Amino acid sequence: MAIGDTLAGAHDGDERGPAGDQVPGPLHATERRLDAAFAALAAIPADAFVHLLHTGSQDALGPSEAFEPPAVLASRLPEVRWISSDAHPLAAIDPTDHLVIHRAWMEACHGPDRVGRATARTIHELEPITGAPPGPAGPYDVVLIDLIGTEGIDAVLVALTVAVDAEIELQAHTPPPLGTPSFRVRVDQTGAVVGGTAASESLLGRPIGELIGNAVLPLIHPDDVDAATATWTAVLEEPEHSQTMRIRLLHGDGSWRWFFDTAWAAHDDADGQTVLSEFHDIHALVEAEQARQASELGFQAVAESLPVGVAVLDEDGRVHFANHRLVTILTSTGLSGPLSPTPTPAPSGPGFTVQWEDLVAPAIAAEVADLLRP
Repeated sequence: MAIGDTLAGAHDGDERGPAGDQVPGPLHATERRLDAAFAALAAIPADAFVHLLHTGSQDALGPSEAFEPPAVLASRLPEVRWISSDAHPLAAIDPTDHLVIHRAWMEACHGPDRVGRATARTIHELEPITGAPPGPAGPYDVVLIDLIGTEGIDAVLVALTVAVDAEIELQAHTPPPLGTPSFRVRVDQTGAVVGGTAASESLLGRPIGELIGNAVLPLIHPDDVDAATATWTAVLEEPEHSQTMRIRLLHGDGSWRWFFDTAWAAHDDADGQTVLSEFHDIHALVEAEQARQASELGFQAVAESLPVGVAVLDEDGRVHFANHRLVTILTSTGLSGPLSPTPTPAPSGPGFTVQWEDLVAPAIAAEVADLLRP
């Protein structure tokens, strides 16, 4: 639902002028607040991987050995692990998480706080220039801080911190629904397929006889190879535990298909050096998840372009999304909610997890309640 400038009942005092002047400005607008940005900067942990992303012709600052962070950042972030400017960290993000990164980018470069947050998976190691150990592939908390136009920096700072994201972990370890079609393969310590079930032909477009004797590696999407290797290695090192992951395999028709892999040690193997993997076909499920993410991103793009406050409520009246215009209204009226003193969006996205009554002046609560009735 859309809530106009009457929400909070104090919009008439907004110093930004008439509604026509309240449309969000361009990307990297320099007149936005800096206090929230520098608060986010101060909160970056020492073990974070940090990169400076310049716009325009400044994108590349030279080879790794020539890179030095600006003095103002070096003093504020003395222990972080810097990533060279010629090694864009977002290139390591899993393509299925590009939408959430784009949303965080828009929050940072378009929102009033200059800060965007997301949690995403990397598919490659992050290589620091300081000689510190690389960052492993896996989930990271990502913070983007738009400091374009800030003296001595003039860049978007990207900080990645190793994280265990609940949703990502849930997807990786929640088995597919009962009855989901699957096939099995047996892989030896060299990575060759040494056995399997006939269902590979209907689900992967490849008869099991075609797979046996050949390496499994060419069937795995390049972005999933590291995770698959780590999964199967973990099975061999801890044969009493099974491992799970989502993985893309090359179908016989040349397309990549999503599967949920449950891998465990083959206990009937005297040497204990083969792994059994059962691949459940979850391609339709993943496509539906990606379509939902795209739909959410489209809605948020529209909501952020409007000159009015927009909120999404559930049936219990809890606010699950609020655009930056609404955040600005609430901030200017002193009603910044539980995120006070700064309305910087939580890592899960913009908005509040409070009741709508908490954000509305009592004088107009009854009127708003009438509007919310189905």
